[in-house]
Amino acid sequence: MTKELVTIKDNLLNQIITRGADTPTIFDKRTLALITDRMPEINRATRSFGKSNTQTTSKLMTLSMLSDCPWRAIKQCCAQIEKKRGALKETKFKQARQGVKLRMMVRVKQLILDGELNVLTAKRLLEKDEFELKNAEGVKIEDVSMSVETSDRIIRDLFLEDLDIQIQKIIVDIADSELYKEGALKEIGIFQDAYDEIRESHDIRKDWDEFDMEKGEIPGHIRTAFRQARRDILMTGKLNIGNQEYLEQYSVDPMLANILIIDHLNKFDGAGDITSLYDFLDEMAERFKDDHKFSMGRIGLKKMISEDFLYTTDNPEIPWSELTPKQKAARRSKAAKKGWETRKKKEEE
Repeated sequence: MTKELVTIKDNLLNQIITRGADTPTIFDKRTLALITDRMPEINRATRSFGKSNTQTTSKLMTLSMLSDCPWRAIKQCCAQIEKKRGALKETKFKQARQGVKLRMMVRVKQLILDGELNVLTAKRLLEKDEFELKNAEGVKIEDVSMSVETSDRIIRDLFLEDLDIQIQKIIVDIADSELYKEGALKEIGIFQDAYDEIRESHDIRKDWDEFDMEKGEIPGHIRTAFRQARRDILMTGKLNIGNQEYLEQYSVDPMLANILIIDHLNKFDGAGDITSLYDFLDEMAERFKDDHKFSMGRIGLKKMISEDFLYTTDNPEIPWSELTPKQKAARRSKAAKKGWETRKKKEEE
């Protein structure tokens, strides 16, 4: 009686947790064909995706958040390219390992069918974390005990069926991952284009270096601080404490910033476009570009940039007046070496 009650309870529970006892599926050959016939178009259309953002989102949202300084946008381009390059690398090596695993499974299946490997030994071999290629390619498996025999034909057939399923899944996974590999390549190309366009638009030389980027930081921070302060005044009529501190860090008095922003807003007459905001931010960057020296003096700093610890390049086209001391020393050394080589060559002649 108790066993019957348990069976009844199990059956009732199964009706709740599974759909197995529900009405048959609505799909038949005709309805499945309707889906199958349209899949090629869906597969074609899906190639438009495979990446996290559209080009519009990447360029007008990801990069516009950093638009107060071209160097920030360039840095973001490089960061996005590096991120996608890393994803591409992971996909490449994952596919390579899946390929090894696939060949291993195919070989194991063949050994079972040939009667040279039993199910328990095969299972133990496939569960190993690292596959030995000699075992995948060779006929004999030397390092796995074959003392346990599995004579049950049903178990053997079920194991082979499961092995077939795993093989098919790996094949499908490798094929499907191509979409995301292509998506990563697309994003790399998108941000490479953006990088080139930003560099050219802001007249940044091709072999720019860390010193160039550091020089562009101050104006960028001033623009961002005024942009955020302007938003504060639009929303609440006053500067919040965070943006007051941000302004002070670059030696901009928050009271003066407040007056300048209100004066800018009072000039707005409903005409024009957003370029009036850009002009205001550029004006503030130009006005306060050197004021950070006051903050440096209060802190006790003598120089903003430690040139000895920067990645720099010596471009012959850069005027001497614009070189860093480190670059000047490198150019002098190069010129001296070249002069010595010239003199030595003349003496030998």
